[in-house]
Amino acid sequence: MNNISSSNYYNVSSSSNTNISMAGLVSGMDTEKMVTQMLSGTQSKIDKLNQQKQQINWKTEIYQDIVSSINNFRNTYFDSSYGASAVNNLANKNFFNTMASAITSGDSVRIVSTTTEAQPRDMSIKVNQLATAAQLKSTQKMSGDQSITGGSINADKIEKLLSAEGGQYSFDLSLDGVSKAITLTAEDFNGKDINEENIAEAIKDKVKQAFGDYIKVDTTDNKLKFSINITDDDGNIEAGHEMRITGITTDAIGIKAGSSSHVSMMDTLGSLSGVTGDTFEFSINGENFSFDKDTSISKMMSTINSSKAGVKLTYSSITDTFSMEATNTGSRYGIEITQTQGDVLSRIFGESVISAPAEDGTAGSLNQAAVTSGKDVLLEIDGVSTSRSSNTFTIDGITMSAVKVSTEETKIGTQRDVDSIVDGIKAFVNDYNAMMTKLTELTSEKAEYKNYPPLTEAQKAEMTPTQVELWEKNAKLGLVRNDPDITNFMEAMKRIPYSIASKSGIGLFSIGIDTKPWDKTGALEIDEAALRSAIESNPDTVIDLFTDKSSDSAVKGIAAQMAEVSDYAAKTSAGSPGTLVRLAGAKNYITFEKNNDLYYDLMNINDRLNQLQSRYQQERTRYMNQFTQMEKIMANFSTQSGMLLQQFGGY
Repeated sequence: MNNISSSNYYNVSSSSNTNISMAGLVSGMDTEKMVTQMLSGTQSKIDKLNQQKQQINWKTEIYQDIVSSINNFRNTYFDSSYGASAVNNLANKNFFNTMASAITSGDSVRIVSTTTEAQPRDMSIKVNQLATAAQLKSTQKMSGDQSITGGSINADKIEKLLSAEGGQYSFDLSLDGVSKAITLTAEDFNGKDINEENIAEAIKDKVKQAFGDYIKVDTTDNKLKFSINITDDDGNIEAGHEMRITGITTDAIGIKAGSSSHVSMMDTLGSLSGVTGDTFEFSINGENFSFDKDTSISKMMSTINSSKAGVKLTYSSITDTFSMEATNTGSRYGIEITQTQGDVLSRIFGESVISAPAEDGTAGSLNQAAVTSGKDVLLEIDGVSTSRSSNTFTIDGITMSAVKVSTEETKIGTQRDVDSIVDGIKAFVNDYNAMMTKLTELTSEKAEYKNYPPLTEAQKAEMTPTQVELWEKNAKLGLVRNDPDITNFMEAMKRIPYSIASKSGIGLFSIGIDTKPWDKTGALEIDEAALRSAIESNPDTVIDLFTDKSSDSAVKGIAAQMAEVSDYAAKTSAGSPGTLVRLAGAKNYITFEKNNDLYYDLMNINDRLNQLQSRYQQERTRYMNQFTQMEKIMANFSTQSGMLLQQFGGY
């Protein structure tokens, strides 16, 4: 919005006068008030100019809002620029070619999307094989016997904790997320010595109380070993369980806080059992990696997974194994690994899967027999065999996903999405009507602004905020009443529904879109049955009616016509701005901020204000000097009179 700052009420305080004012001290007159009254004519002119400025600023806001409204409408429904969205875009043929696909029988594929490239037809698909990704699985568990083994027990530390008043020693033991506190007190020893052997036995008893036989505690050599004791029908330790020990004093039993029966993602590569070397270097599908022994497992995994190697390395706490899978499915995406330094991959996947580097420097390699190769999806489309690398694929504009192998064909039917097209045209009509109704209201408002001139600052000071708000609401009414630029735009838009587009030979009324009778706004209404019938029976003609913009057409399509009328009024091009933009500029366009007619009007008013304010200052100074001089004369006269009275005895 154009905004040249200036006070709505110009006043100059007496302190601004360079001469010392006596302000009626001798005469007893209110000289300030008298000067203000003497300047009221000039102040009135200043107030009127400020009111004109405020009205121009309000009009600028109104015009710029209209420009934004027209351009939003135009860009939504008539954008013919390259790459413009086809959604509800009546200038884009693709909008009218919106297709919808549906499965009529079978369930081996699912529809993802349908583009405008699809044609109305039926298709049959048979899925003979799903696409899979190449995969490499570990041959060994990372955590061995799923146990946590402690070191030497620090009996002195534990005894010290228990000897304190109310003292205890405690740590948390969890199994599959169920955590329980294992707590020792002095009473647990029944007067026995608090030594390594008795501490180990006491902890064993506490664990049995908490977890029964699900966790077994071995105390050989007075060292604790916690083992999961859940077996399958064959007596083997059942997979998929995790045990964890936490607490701030777990070091007293030789166990690091956070220790788990499974490998932890925060463990370092150097801490993995059996790993040799301080540096680990390898390549995956030609992408080179280098890590040191202090790198966490999590960091190594994230580095590999975010690289261009095209694989994803994962760990399963259920199977306690690592696996690597190609990120793309298909027979042509594989996994190739060489290991040039260190043997961390051999430890993760097994020596038989990835060999360690030889002493002579020969790189270790991946045993390709351990890799499960990827597969392509095998399809029969309308009886023709073909394949794709991914289970999600596009055929003739229809994107679908194969979900299962089936001996039965899946039938897909594609047709023009009439519902979507009708909904888009409805949205256009609704927005057109809303815009035209708003413009009609603005240009038909009663000119209340004549009865509610903008308030001066002095007037606002005497009113409540609610009163000011109500006043200014009325002060804006009718500011663009019968505006010729807005009216011309509306009249041009109203004529378009009655035009016959040259290429199609029909108008909007031919497809069930007509103006509402006796409606001065030019609002449109839709006969939906007629519109659907036209789209279904004669789609090419409907497309030409809206989208034709060929230079050899005497009358272009509806979209081109409405776009041209919109541009004539609201185009924001610096070279050829619309009439409303030339008048008032446009929001968020610096080019027009100080380059429009209303801004020039503001500048002229501002120049006149500067002149009046300068004259006001000069007149005020002159009047105040005159009154000051009068006060001085009267003061001198009073002094002389007093002296004479004294000389003649007081009378």
